[in-house]
Amino acid sequence: MKSLLEEKLINKYLDADKHIEIIRKHDFEKYINNVFEIIGDLKNKKSEKDIISVSNSILTKVNEKLKQVNSESEKKTIKYLLSDIFNEYIKELDSEFSENFMPNLIENLKRTSLLSDYDFSELEKLLQFDYYDTLKPKKNNKRIYYSWNGKPNQFDEFIKDLKDKKIILNIKEFKMLFKNSGNAFYCGNTEKTDDLVIIFVILKEMNLITPKHTSGYFTPLFKYGIDNEGNFLFKKQPNKYHELLKRNHLNYNKIKGKHQKWINSIL
Repeated sequence: MKSLLEEKLINKYLDADKHIEIIRKHDFEKYINNVFEIIGDLKNKKSEKDIISVSNSILTKVNEKLKQVNSESEKKTIKYLLSDIFNEYIKELDSEFSENFMPNLIENLKRTSLLSDYDFSELEKLLQFDYYDTLKPKKNNKRIYYSWNGKPNQFDEFIKDLKDKKIILNIKEFKMLFKNSGNAFYCGNTEKTDDLVIIFVILKEMNLITPKHTSGYFTPLFKYGIDNEGNFLFKKQPNKYHELLKRNHLNYNKIKGKHQKWINSIL
């Protein structure tokens, strides 16, 4: 019977066997599975404060175990794998608990890092804390959206084609991403998020759209995207998602070439 950590790695990575071997080599599997069990139990009990409290011991124990890993490359791999999995847990918890959950969790981990002489800046990057600044709505903030720089008929054809290609699920919803008021959330196809991101890369390169009230080019796309069950469409920070896409050069260029040809045809 596969452990929960093993299942998660298999579902996330094509080369999961290699990652699982490293995790087991350094005795992380049992501890992380125990963490999953504890967090799951506290989540079911709606114990927001207890989850924040237990984050101290999790951070401390993981750092203690990492110190025992002599290989820097394997240590880096373990950090990446654990942060990738914990990021999903944190986002899930944040969506269920109060708006104070993330600020309190971050402050708690920051204090622990200071007292234990951990590198909080590294932890901040690994756990993508800036995600909560760029992607989640804030009170009194201006609505972020895109401005279409092409012709209106090109815009209509572009949105219609996105729907026909089953990249988005609703034309009217997606058009709201290009308005400065109203509900901007749109439903996307979870199996075609790579296509959607690369399409917006093309639009950026062709200067067909401009993000408004944000310096992050992908921010509106990532902030307002949900799946048909209401979960965030994108699970990673925009730039990290794009960087991971580009690592598979052949697939990236193939998708980009296909959509470049299509977009050129409607201009």
